[in-house]
Amino acid sequence: MNIQLEQIFNLEGSKKEFDFCFEPEYSLSDDISLDAPGIAVSGKIENNTGIVSLSGSAKFSATVVCSRCAEGFKKDFQVDIEHLLANYLLTISKMTIMMIISLLKIPCFSYLH
Repeated sequence: MNIQLEQIFNLEGSKKEFDFCFEPEYSLSDDISLDAPGIAVSGKIENNTGIVSLSGSAKFSATVVCSRCAEGFKKDFQVDIEHLLANYLLTISKMTIMMIISLLKIPCFSYLH
């Protein structure tokens, strides 16, 4: 999914909401197995007095491996996204959102149940 942003950058006060699901093209981690239906992303992009911002959340369920007993268990994740967009960006893609999510450092170093 691509979101066209040119109109939002050109019109102060405008906003666009988005809501979609997707399967990542690569594994999140060796210890995380993503459950169906994939990653659900929702939020909005808005121009407030010439400053364009993206806010939203990414939610998914995954089977993770317990660091203590090596047993798999299901865990729900939610990553909130807040990002200011540069004024030359015209589209935002799933890969851009995945890069933002990965920069937010999803705590995947140790899971205990």
